[in-house]
Amino acid sequence: MRKMSAAQAGFTLVEIMVVVVIIGLLATIAITQFSGQTDEARKTTTAAMIQEVSSAVDIFKLNNNGKLPERIEDLMTRPDYAKNWRGPYIKEDPKDAWGNALHYDIPGRFEMGYDLYSWGADNAEGGTDINEDIWNHKLHQK
Repeated sequence: MRKMSAAQAGFTLVEIMVVVVIIGLLATIAITQFSGQTDEARKTTTAAMIQEVSSAVDIFKLNNNGKLPERIEDLMTRPDYAKNWRGPYIKEDPKDAWGNALHYDIPGRFEMGYDLYSWGADNAEGGTDINEDIWNHKLHQK
């Protein structure tokens, strides 16, 4: 039985390179599989944020005799016109999952009286897939 010296024990350079290549391939496969999921998760998170802020707007409206907040900031700090304000209704300025501020328009273009929306990842009106706009009125239709 032959004993190996300390200099002979270990892995060869070829063996190490094979392992590195295999790890790289597995990492590439994992990244491509999960990258699409990240985009969907951001859209879902943004839709949830819009629904949360929309609920806050509805509660504000109930507390103030049907008057909608004039600005999103009115959900965080009491405006002069809101005599029955019982907020804050939200704690901080709402942002979508891409870090962009949500848009709030009053009067709205649709039946809800106000529009609350994100322009998606590109932060520009219109778009498809990850750049698709997410609107409060569309979330209420589902």
